[in-house]
Amino acid sequence: MKMYYQVASLALVAATAFAQQSALTREGSYWVETVSGYVTAPPPVQLKVVARGSVKLEGDGGNQVAYRLAKRVQAGSEAEARRLLAQTRFQTRTLGGWVYLEYTAPDNRVVPELTVRTPSQLRRANVETAWGSLHLQGLAAEVDAATGGGPITATQIAGALTVKTGGGVVEIGSVGGILRANTGGGGIRVGRVGGESWLETAGGEIHVDNAGGPVHASTGGGNVEINRAETHVYARTNGGLIAVNESGGEVRAESAAGGIRVSSAKGVRCESAAGAIRLRQVSGELKAATAVGSILAELATSGELLDSILSTTSGDITVWIPSNLAVTVQALNDTLGQRGRIVSDFAEIKVAAGAGPNLGRTVASGVLNGGGPTLKLAAAQGTIYLRRR
Repeated sequence: MKMYYQVASLALVAATAFAQQSALTREGSYWVETVSGYVTAPPPVQLKVVARGSVKLEGDGGNQVAYRLAKRVQAGSEAEARRLLAQTRFQTRTLGGWVYLEYTAPDNRVVPELTVRTPSQLRRANVETAWGSLHLQGLAAEVDAATGGGPITATQIAGALTVKTGGGVVEIGSVGGILRANTGGGGIRVGRVGGESWLETAGGEIHVDNAGGPVHASTGGGNVEINRAETHVYARTNGGLIAVNESGGEVRAESAAGGIRVSSAKGVRCESAAGAIRLRQVSGELKAATAVGSILAELATSGELLDSILSTTSGDITVWIPSNLAVTVQALNDTLGQRGRIVSDFAEIKVAAGAGPNLGRTVASGVLNGGGPTLKLAAAQGTIYLRRR
């Protein structure tokens, strides 16, 4: 067993390091060597971790940066294992207010697992690993972490969080500040985020339970579901359903091949190339368009409606209008080869059929409750329904 002490002073700031290396042991088909120790530096502490393999970063409320590095290697003999382990290098150092933990190796035959416990007064943490999983928990600092490939889990992060993986699932429990999450392939799931969030995956589902700030969600292929957002939502998918269950602001959604569902929002701008659009209890400015699919819009009984337009080139449009809502309605159904249908529950809305060069155009217009913002509806190859709530 080898033990050594290191004391360094840089720019009149003292830091103390202690490390201990275990004997080589056998665990199944692996030879295992462990290095553990700590680095003590004056607060506020900033931490930089450079590694290969899995990394766990956890806050424990102490005053030290404590670490444990387990290195596993498959080898035919103890001598071969020692030769491979000798090629790895792990060092600690302090510089300019930062504590550095760095692990390097010439290849991936040695599998390292690094666990780091951070002090309560950690201000910033930066983690980079060439490959492997990342686990972040109980940190009051601003955290930036990236892996070349592997899953990421993070929870109880009080500050801002930025995570990136070349490919893997991202699971976020709770983040108090701004959140940025990016994966080259895999789902993103967020429990709670206090600030604005940017979530992006090349292919996978995105789910957010509770967002205190604006949400920007984009996936190359998969569903997007936002359960509750206190402000605006911006969502995009190249193939999947977009569902926003509650938004305190405007919802902007775009799906290249899938439906869109929005409930309880103050303004909606959505577009689908092939999918149905469902809007429930919505107010503000509504702009919804789909090339193939029906549109159902249920206008909110409270909240102001602004000038709006709903359109589909192949499908029905159904609008549920509160009986006391002041609105001006203009509807057009231009169906090729047959008379377009407009069905209205309101006597104030007059329907005129048989217009246009092919006599298939049907129009309807009217003023409800003295008139107000204009609601425009345009459909083809379907029916427009104006229903009274």
